[in-house]
Amino acid sequence: MTWTSYRGHNVAGWTAIRGVAPGDSTPTLTFQATGVPGIGTAWFSGDSGVYADPADTVAAPFYDELNDLSVKTFTIGVDVAPTTSTALAARLQTQSDSACALGWITSSSLCSTLHTNSANDSYATINQFGVSLDSARSAGSAVSDAAYWLLKPNATYVLAHTTPPALSADITGDTATSIYTAHPSGGVPAYSYMIPTLDSLAAKFHAVYSANLQVNDMSLRYGGKFDLDTLWGDTAHVEHRLGRSADISSLTAAQYANVVFWWKNAGFGLYFHPEAGKAHLRDWRNP
Repeated sequence: MTWTSYRGHNVAGWTAIRGVAPGDSTPTLTFQATGVPGIGTAWFSGDSGVYADPADTVAAPFYDELNDLSVKTFTIGVDVAPTTSTALAARLQTQSDSACALGWITSSSLCSTLHTNSANDSYATINQFGVSLDSARSAGSAVSDAAYWLLKPNATYVLAHTTPPALSADITGDTATSIYTAHPSGGVPAYSYMIPTLDSLAAKFHAVYSANLQVNDMSLRYGGKFDLDTLWGDTAHVEHRLGRSADISSLTAAQYANVVFWWKNAGFGLYFHPEAGKAHLRDWRNP
């Protein structure tokens, strides 16, 4: 049985009608709400009613079901999202500090880093917040599931509402000239809806590294086999026939990790490139 209101408050509540025996577990409990993840209070109570002996003339004491007969803890809930990037960043810092205070993050150095990287709504620092969080989670157990799924979606939401610095030229095509000159069809870089996505990626890259993003090997003007060298039997660049893929080159290991993080975070696919320092990006949305 579920309910959504308790003592005048909106809640997500579940009750096992038949009870749950010691050592048993319940089915997965889920709920949906509009907002961003936040730290919420949770209470867990069992079948702990107090029963009086009918022959007892002394009235049974009153116990408050919530405060006296439940175990209070903290979990992930849903909050209303602030409307400005400044307020979102400030809230992210508060959530991060609270996760550390609750012991959900056990590395004091990581707590300090996250606090610093959420001190303002700078795109570069908020992005670094997410990178630091991902790195720590991959490296060990310093970040609990509760901390990660509290902070990662919030950092992503802040980034989505923070404008990268405006750039006049943030994409450099390192081999575009030779390809488009040599091939008789000429060329355009990509399908129309992929270009803004690449431009956004390049803006993020420039904001962090103060360098242009090296983009090459996208597609030919009319699509089809990327056959600059007329190797018709070669399967290389097979995904470049549709204008929905691009190769990013000249990346350091750290830059590669960030490009992969940004691209996947935007919901797009990525294919491992056999050459070091390169990433093959996919944008296969329906036009």
